[in-house]
Amino acid sequence: MKVKCTNKGYGLSLLALSALTVSALHADYGSNYKNNHDQRKGHNQSMNSKQCDKRVITPAAGPRVTNGADLFVSADFIYWRMSQGGTDFAYTGSQSFTNVFSAGDTDPSYADAPQGQISSVANDWAPGFKAGIGLDTSMDGWDVYAEYTWVHFRNTATVSKTPFLNTGDVSVSQVGIPLETNAVYRDRSEAKFSLQYNKVNLELGRNFYFSQYLTARPHTGVTGAWLNDTFRVSATGNAGTDTLTNISWGDPEATATVDGADVFNGVTKNWGVGARIGLDLGWHFNKEWSIYSSFAGNAIWNKYTTNSFTGAIQGHVSALTGATTDVVVGDPVNKTVTNMNTFNGSAVNYIVETELGICWESFFYDDNYHFAAKLGWELQNWINYMKVTRVQGFSNHDLALHGLNVQLRFDF
Repeated sequence: MKVKCTNKGYGLSLLALSALTVSALHADYGSNYKNNHDQRKGHNQSMNSKQCDKRVITPAAGPRVTNGADLFVSADFIYWRMSQGGTDFAYTGSQSFTNVFSAGDTDPSYADAPQGQISSVANDWAPGFKAGIGLDTSMDGWDVYAEYTWVHFRNTATVSKTPFLNTGDVSVSQVGIPLETNAVYRDRSEAKFSLQYNKVNLELGRNFYFSQYLTARPHTGVTGAWLNDTFRVSATGNAGTDTLTNISWGDPEATATVDGADVFNGVTKNWGVGARIGLDLGWHFNKEWSIYSSFAGNAIWNKYTTNSFTGAIQGHVSALTGATTDVVVGDPVNKTVTNMNTFNGSAVNYIVETELGICWESFFYDDNYHFAAKLGWELQNWINYMKVTRVQGFSNHDLALHGLNVQLRFDF
């Protein structure tokens, strides 16, 4: 009987110890859970005791201030680089036949052109900004957020002919112009590119605790964008490249040789609206510091209002062939030889956005205000968004954006 009593007492002691251990662990977890969520302040204070217990599967993560208007504003400084296809304006490493051989050359192998490259102008950095305003609603922690993004890219690039030495002679690798219908070589090509970028997002989201230190904010909404880009190329040098025919009523065979520039202008204007969906994540190390990442996808119905391409010869008449009194040597020339507007329709395009960075945040003044600062790197890809018109027709090209985001947010 003593043995049985001892075993029974031992069993009861073990059971009591287990209960105390479970209770302590539960209390410790509850304390950590409460401390973790108390840092977001307002939502815990706004929920009753039933909502604050463990039956809340995804408690709202705010941030939400105490006794505030539940409004927040944000401002971003951005410094982005853009890259767009279809803006090639010159190539080197190729020569016209007359520049390959010199008089008296018996061995043409020496005149091989050096390695060249294709030059594009739409690949520059530019500063811009984002401005946003939002509202924390009382509906289960939902928030509404509107944001506007603006940036204006401008870039100028120039390519000139390059002399190179072969067997004691100096040859010239001239500049090819890819916008020409035929192989044309110039001494110099200058390109200017401008892109005005405007985008507005309106989101409905909910930020909640996915686990003790991980927050997630799924969101959906609408987006709108309007972009204007201009592309101008001026190719000069290599006198006698351009020839105008049929310049006289009296002599249809008369031609004029023009020394000057070939000037090309491309303009694309478009606007669009569509749907947006995404997910924001936050990994919280403590009350102040976290790593964040964002992903969003957009599907936009886009209307192309302008998609034009023109080519002109600008300069003066340097020589005449045939009998004519209508044109004389030295006359100015500004003749449009190409005028196209190939795409004025609409299309559905897709935009992918992602961002990764670090965040610092804090509540202050008895939790009546909240401040956050973010430093991140954003990438966007506008798939087949740009419809570029050229002599051969129009082609689809991606618009890629990436760069630095510095955001300040204030809740009150």
